[in-house]
Amino acid sequence: MNIHPYICKIHMKNFRNFHDVEFTLSEKQVLIGENAVGKSNLLFALQLILDPTLSEKDRMLEESDFWEGLEYPMENGEEIKIELYFSNFEDNPNILAQLTDATVMLDNKETIKLTYKFFKKDENRLDYSYVIFKGDDESRTFTYDDRKILNIRF
Repeated sequence: MNIHPYICKIHMKNFRNFHDVEFTLSEKQVLIGENAVGKSNLLFALQLILDPTLSEKDRMLEESDFWEGLEYPMENGEEIKIELYFSNFEDNPNILAQLTDATVMLDNKETIKLTYKFFKKDENRLDYSYVIFKGDDESRTFTYDDRKILNIRF
């Protein structure tokens, strides 16, 4: 059986209705839940990183995107972080070539890690920005070309 690359783990912190959560996934998933539990927010979190059709403006979050339990999150310099981990990419030479600098160890297995981080740029101003990066190195920007190689559709 040929298993394609898939998201094996999601970690989100301070994003909408997710304070600090982690999901472990297998090859195929189905999202089922009551209204207002976060299904759409989870999908939008994936979209922030992976959707090549999302504009740069749409990737820029606002104060209302912070977890509601935080008081004055932007004034207090809080961050939003979304981390995706991918398994079963080893047999895909295109992904290996394009995303080799995104690999990290997870449970003694090599995985690809992609992170969206929304952060305060300047301590003295309410100036926020975001970065999407590969592995654990914020200087390794995850680009449009990287998104195309993963071939994920929303």
